[in-house]
Amino acid sequence: FIYISHNHADHLHKYTLSKVRSDMKFYVPQFASDSVRKTLLKFGFQDVEYLEFEKVYALEKDGDFEISCLKSGDHREDSGVFFRYGTFDFLTTIDANLVNNDRLPDRATIFACNIHIGSGEYPLCFDCISEENKNTIMKKNLMDGINQVDAYLSTLQPQFFLPYGGFMEAKAP
Repeated sequence: FIYISHNHADHLHKYTLSKVRSDMKFYVPQFASDSVRKTLLKFGFQDVEYLEFEKVYALEKDGDFEISCLKSGDHREDSGVFFRYGTFDFLTTIDANLVNNDRLPDRATIFACNIHIGSGEYPLCFDCISEENKNTIMKKNLMDGINQVDAYLSTLQPQFFLPYGGFMEAKAP
């Protein structure tokens, strides 16, 4: 199966998904807008099932594989995911902030999360903010992100930490 966390093009990319078998099973978060499922159906996929937030699903008959969809704790339709296979646990925040409102599993073999770079469209694309204030905001955002990751690591104490990130380019006239 494939899990799609949210409807942004870097996670729900038409060209990439065109390389996937049309009979592939997808699991998606049950967002109010239904945006992920609707997009997958539009792309021609039919086997799309919801995962309700915080519910534990056993996806195998023997019950060894369990998965939970965890909602972003901010205003966005975004999600992380937690799965367990036997004694192996994997938690990823994907792009979600304050995943599951910071209510985390009691353990994780691997914890994966994005590395906060401290900037984004806000404040970079706002002409009403001075360059000095933009730098101050970005430094604060970076420290908030580092502190959030530290808190996650302290809580979960994973055997392995998998940081990831990408490049963001804010473009505005």
